[in-house]
Amino acid sequence: MLLSLQKGRPFDLAVDVGCGSGQGTLLLAPHFTQVIGTDISPAQLEVALANSSCPAEELPFADGGADLVTSMTTAHWFDRPRFLQEADRLLKPRGCLALISYTLDMDVEYGQHSHSLTDICHQVR
Repeated sequence: MLLSLQKGRPFDLAVDVGCGSGQGTLLLAPHFTQVIGTDISPAQLEVALANSSCPAEELPFADGGADLVTSMTTAHWFDRPRFLQEADRLLKPRGCLALISYTLDMDVEYGQHSHSLTDICHQVR
């Protein structure tokens, strides 16, 4: 896992943004002390056995508290610049943002890093 190389263990908090029914959230659970899935859809959260919702661009977590922020097949729905700023706020130093999708054929906009992030997405598709 890239996070192991970047940070080393233990892994404390993973935030799965746009978790839907929680399928990906459950896959993260064995590797972190705490995994929290968020979604804007109350129906999806019911399936995930959660009882609150929040938008990806306004996550209710402290600054610098997450080792990992994921978005599995949902990032294309977000206000990308705002979401990336929010993920940056949440992540610990050397933390990891993982955008997982069926395709990464998208442009990523985040200030002066936009071109580099888009290049990375295009390299791994």
